Amino acid sequence: MSNKSTYPQDSLFTELKANILSIEWEITDQTMNSLISEINRLKRIHKDNKIIYSLLKLSGEIGKYIRSKKVNSHPDSINLLQSIYRGLEKVEATPEITKAEMKMILSAEVKKFKGLQQRVIQAKSDVQGKTDKKPGNGEKPASGVKEVITVEPPLSLDALGLMLEEIRKAIRAEFAGLRKELKSWQSEK
Repeated sequence: MSNKSTYPQDSLFTELKANILSIEWEITDQTMNSLISEINRLKRIHKDNKIIYSLLKLSGEIGKYIRSKKVNSHPDSINLLQSIYRGLEKVEATPEITKAEMKMILSAEVKKFKGLQQRVIQAKSDVQGKTDKKPGNGEKPASGVKEVITVEPPLSLDALGLMLEEIRKAIRAEFAGLRKELKSWQSEK
């Protein structure tokens, strides 16, 4: 039996796990930078293992998203980060795992990632739709209703839209790369 299975604390991913656990408690620049730095370190180590590398890339994209949004990031983003970690741990700590099983783990995490992406886009659309209909945004209040003075949020919707578009571009680029890798793996069968 492998040491990895018997002693999971000796895993190459121990530091990654510690970083993920720390952001569950508090999302700070320091914890997020540490997480992303660890992911980048692991990507260099696992650059020849396409499955682990791809899972790490997914983790990195989610980490960057959480770092940009901090406590305002979608609640499912941390859950997905944990799920991807569990997939990494299973791939690394299970010597008898087949390549097909590894691909299934990666495919499941990519599907969850796409689902999160859609929820983030939908949440942004919902917020923007509600904001556009408030009095003070060019609309007059209904008769008999006092006009409400609203304070602009620290980040304008335009800036938020630009940030979200940058995240979308990064996610699209990531998906394009993952699709290419998945197609190459499928052709290897």
